[in-house]
Amino acid sequence: MKEVHLIYISAAFFLSAFISHLQCSPDANPFRRRYAFNLIPFLIVMASMYLPIYVSSIILYKHALLAMLLGQIYTLFLYKTMSYEFGALIAFGLSALLLVLSFFGWILPTLFLNIGLIASTLLLGLHDASVHRSTDDRQIREYTEIQLIAILGLLIMSAGNQYYILFSGQVIFLFYQLAEAVLFSRFLFFQRLRTAKRIDDLETRFERAVEFESKKRTSHMVDQVEHIREKSQRDPMTKALNRNGIINEINALKNESGLKMFSIALLDIDNFKTINDTKGHIAGDECLKYLSYSFMVKNRKTDFLGRYGGDEFIFVMPHVNAPSAMDICERMRIEIMQHSSPKFTISIGIATYPYDGRNFTELLAVADEGLYKSKEKGRNCVSYEGRVPFALKNSQS
Repeated sequence: MKEVHLIYISAAFFLSAFISHLQCSPDANPFRRRYAFNLIPFLIVMASMYLPIYVSSIILYKHALLAMLLGQIYTLFLYKTMSYEFGALIAFGLSALLLVLSFFGWILPTLFLNIGLIASTLLLGLHDASVHRSTDDRQIREYTEIQLIAILGLLIMSAGNQYYILFSGQVIFLFYQLAEAVLFSRFLFFQRLRTAKRIDDLETRFERAVEFESKKRTSHMVDQVEHIREKSQRDPMTKALNRNGIINEINALKNESGLKMFSIALLDIDNFKTINDTKGHIAGDECLKYLSYSFMVKNRKTDFLGRYGGDEFIFVMPHVNAPSAMDICERMRIEIMQHSSPKFTISIGIATYPYDGRNFTELLAVADEGLYKSKEKGRNCVSYEGRVPFALKNSQS
């Protein structure tokens, strides 16, 4: 009875190993094809329960083991490219053939059966030993190590037909099957952990890549928007701010909390129409470019210049009062008069926030009065007609 129980338990382990490797074992695993033939002992043992076979269970079990070993040898040495599914089909065929032969009593003599088991076991053992020496894969090395237990159990079962020999061999072989199940379960557990970790790493990398790409695209879009905004608020010829740009900058400056005052200068080129008529529009354009270049390059970085229209420009000086604005504009007037090419002069009017006005329109009106005053004085001068009292309001060359 004990023999029969051990055979059934062993058959259950064979089926478990077959299903586990069918579903979970990677194709690269060299042991995967061998486990297709684990079907043979299971099918033989299960069929013997329902078919009228007049052979002892242990003898039939040993024939099933021999058929399994021969199938494994065939896949390892003769048909190395056999697929797992084709191996399972061969296992079904060998099982059916063995059952038919057993039904008619055509079985191997005990001596040949034991010799066949011993020879097959030793041949597989030598193969597993060579694999163990040549691989660095921890899982494969562990598989080859526990194969020694299986070899020992098969050798003991093949040593004779006495009950205690067969029972001892079966117990050892069952221990191998249990160790194999535990090893494969541990392998699956760590494989799932590695897979989960790999998935987490991929998700993290994906999120970082998406975040990086998002930031990159956002930065590019911001740069594009800034470029478009900058381009839309710049005069293409002089590179100064255009009318909308200078008005927006003045309004932003007016609303700045830490700023107490700023001055603006409204200026234009004297007799600009005459320059265009006598020297040509190209010369007139050069005058506009030189004026813009001089004011933007030869003053503070915090100052900014805008082309208000035609040859009229507005120069904004943050944190500068009216007297200082007069000095700055006088310096620029002399600079342009002395170094411009073609030669031209400018007239300038000054206004200071908040004394001369609290919005752009009021400031522009005061600056325009100063510019008109400069024109009345004969041009090429700086004038201030605002509310800030100081000794010298006007400077004239």
